[in-house]
Amino acid sequence: MKKVPITSEIRAQLRQLRQKSGLGPTAFLAQADDPPPGLSVNMIYGWLNGHRKSAERAHLDYVLDRWSQASKRVLLSVKAVALLISERERTGVGAQLLLRHAQGAPADLKGGMVDRWFTGTTKSAMEHHLEFVLAAYAALPDKPPTRARVRAQRIPLDKARIEQLEHLRQSTGIGPQALFTGAGDAPAGLNSNAVYAWLDGRMTHIRADHYDYVVERWRSIPARLELTPARRARLVEESRRTKVGWTAILRHIGLSPQQLTPVDLSQWANGKIASVRSDLWKQVLEAYAALPDAAPKPKTAQRPYQGGRSTGERRVFTEQDRATLETERERTGVSQAELLRRVKAGQPDDLTAGKISGWINNPPTTVPVRLIEWTLGAWRSLPDKAL
Repeated sequence: MKKVPITSEIRAQLRQLRQKSGLGPTAFLAQADDPPPGLSVNMIYGWLNGHRKSAERAHLDYVLDRWSQASKRVLLSVKAVALLISERERTGVGAQLLLRHAQGAPADLKGGMVDRWFTGTTKSAMEHHLEFVLAAYAALPDKPPTRARVRAQRIPLDKARIEQLEHLRQSTGIGPQALFTGAGDAPAGLNSNAVYAWLDGRMTHIRADHYDYVVERWRSIPARLELTPARRARLVEESRRTKVGWTAILRHIGLSPQQLTPVDLSQWANGKIASVRSDLWKQVLEAYAALPDAAPKPKTAQRPYQGGRSTGERRVFTEQDRATLETERERTGVSQAELLRRVKAGQPDDLTAGKISGWINNPPTTVPVRLIEWTLGAWRSLPDKAL
């Protein structure tokens, strides 16, 4: 057979592949598929340490190709092998038959390779090979005695069904992996990998009961609701009407921090979240609607604001004030914190970004005159944001 010299460049490439993959020659050959006859661990060590000056072309090409792919391989854990064996027993379909009839099988995936996974002869596999085999098995029914029966129990995964699945994923904001969290009642052989294969178009026919289960599980999840400016304004208005803040309303409803937090409600109000679960939105709005208007505070005599830095003067905080703050923030593209960093002239010592956020998101009845006037003036002094 034709031999090629092991140059210093080839030796450096081999050493780089060993370091990148974390596999020495012994481990590399132990997990390699179909090595060419005559290739040995000692040969590879000889190439690496310079004791062997040449190699057969087929041997060298195989090692360079497979070692470069080693970083894309995954170990076949005991759990993974057990799952493969259980799927083979459940379906009664071996590796050769599986790949012969599976749609879109990788060209370099062979039945003999999968058989060596079952026996433990091969300790690792290409990740996309393993994912394909698991998804292909998941699409098969339990122990079909004939191919005709397999087809009879399956339905075509046509464009309409894929569009329905995509619509459910988009409307709920839940992907296949999250969908199967806690899904202890899922039919045997159905998992998130199978659903990903459906959505990616890697399957043309699937089990009808699998499809029905996934659709019903997605439908059981509340759809998401777009937080329009009108909805955000309504939420803020309810908080102002009742004088009940985010923390208090969640405590009133009895929702846990795992379900909803005051920070979440703040982001609902300021537009940082574009959509929310419709059931959570309904709970919050219904809770506010059930609360009475807050008792009005006793009126106190106030002097008209004359400018300057009077420390005790307060004035009514109007809806126009809140709207102006939001408008100026949007016009300039400058946040509360950035405003305080940019504009230093005359800045009150007791003014914070959190205080300005509170005015916008949970408007008070009154505000210190010197603070609100400085904030409005500071934002108005800034140019429009760049387009």
